[in-house]
Amino acid sequence: MKTSWMHPKRSVLLLILFASVAGLAVSITPFLRTHRTPVENLAACMESMKTSEIDLPCLRQSLRDMLEERPAREIMKDITHSFPGMCHPIAHVLGQETYAREGSFEVAYAACVPTVCASGCLHGVVGAALSTGNTTSDSADEWQHPSWDMVVSEGARLCADIHACHAVGHTIFRFLEARDQSLAACDNIAPQETAWSCYLGVFMEDFTGTLALTTDGGSVWERNSEW
Repeated sequence: MKTSWMHPKRSVLLLILFASVAGLAVSITPFLRTHRTPVENLAACMESMKTSEIDLPCLRQSLRDMLEERPAREIMKDITHSFPGMCHPIAHVLGQETYAREGSFEVAYAACVPTVCASGCLHGVVGAALSTGNTTSDSADEWQHPSWDMVVSEGARLCADIHACHAVGHTIFRFLEARDQSLAACDNIAPQETAWSCYLGVFMEDFTGTLALTTDGGSVWERNSEW
């Protein structure tokens, strides 16, 4: 006589096995969701761009986590490979976070790679230094609410380097919000051999708003009635 496949003992074993598999799936799902790779975390932050702007707090936290384990120059390789179309603005934020982490303009600037992501990391470092940090001034309050005089003096020093001077152009346009005035400011601030890089920063900020897009709030960019 043949034994029925649905023997009571077998049925119980199958139910136990099914329940175990289902329980395992439920238990590991949160683990899989919260233990994504750093690049997957960045991708999740960028998903919001399909319907709105960059999820900046999410992006910042993801890059901070990555900087805990790897230097900026290595992270930039991942950004270039995985997000070629958004490499530059992501690198802006990476530069800002590198500056915040290092607490030194020189160290943060050296941590970036000039030729990667159209120098976005370098631009982020300079933008952070000109808005919330400290390059040479001893007054923290001055840097929290930068004056035009400060941008002129620091910009002149930074414009000795073409990549930094490009970032100065971004910053100038954030202050003045007028293309012709900003280009004239580049002429006054930058030496002749790097002024063209400052111009490009002005045009880029005017047309794409990269610095505005990657800066929290923007309240530090207060206008001076004398401008």
